[in-house]
Amino acid sequence: MSTLSTAPLQPVPFGTHHDDNTPAYADLHTHSGILVGTAGSGLTNLTQQMLVPLVNSDDTLVWVLGTSRTADFVRPWLAPWALDHGPEAPADPPLDWVASSEGHSDVLLRAADRIIEARQAEPFGTFPSIVIIAIEPGELPGELLAGLERIQRTGRVSGVRVLSSTALPPVATRGLLRSAHVRISMASVDHERHTSIHQARVPDVDDAEPIQSVAFYRQGAKVRRVRVARMLPQTIDQTARTATKHPAFGPGDLAALGQPYTERWANALPEVFPGAEDAQLHGPL
Repeated sequence: MSTLSTAPLQPVPFGTHHDDNTPAYADLHTHSGILVGTAGSGLTNLTQQMLVPLVNSDDTLVWVLGTSRTADFVRPWLAPWALDHGPEAPADPPLDWVASSEGHSDVLLRAADRIIEARQAEPFGTFPSIVIIAIEPGELPGELLAGLERIQRTGRVSGVRVLSSTALPPVATRGLLRSAHVRISMASVDHERHTSIHQARVPDVDDAEPIQSVAFYRQGAKVRRVRVARMLPQTIDQTARTATKHPAFGPGDLAALGQPYTERWANALPEVFPGAEDAQLHGPL
């Protein structure tokens, strides 16, 4: 079986438990996951919170895909690297690959398939973990959504995980939900959907607490209520400037990824920063 980076794989903190103030963790190093909310539910905030420890990890590379709204999600993470030409600009981006259109998401998914296949053919290799964050995956065409579901099912032993973030109706992402071990729902989700997500009773929400700061996840047989802190723009900016210690792909991975990986930023940055002629556009990395 393929092994991951020799660095310790740590679970991802995303809030504090309401009942005892202890940290809540999601194990995205060994499982894929799904975050479910509604418009204005705090879903984007939760997704950003989970990104902080992932981009600060020295054993994990983060890829982000989706349609046009993905550009809005990743823009503050890439701006310090892509737009800041000063001496404090980070040398590397905190995200390893971004695809914010159907075409480029297809390219990324095909690369993920190739890297999974290559790692399965090298059973004793050591590889960095990859977490693919899918922003509203239900907006992807059917064949791309099916590809994402396939990667979620097959990528585990090769160190490739999927974390989906969705506020769309459940029919759009039921395949991803079915194979997601980590399941977190925002408090605004209706009771019936909470139950279908967690297959257990969900605690009541305190009316005095802002609904955008409350999430639920299942720990063992119990669904626990979690308080999610608000992500501030300056936190993203600071993290993007300092989270530059990332693992490197080995020759086998790079051969599987091929030219699309080499050209990823030349393709991504014009979509994320349209019309920004002064964008740093690092070019092929």
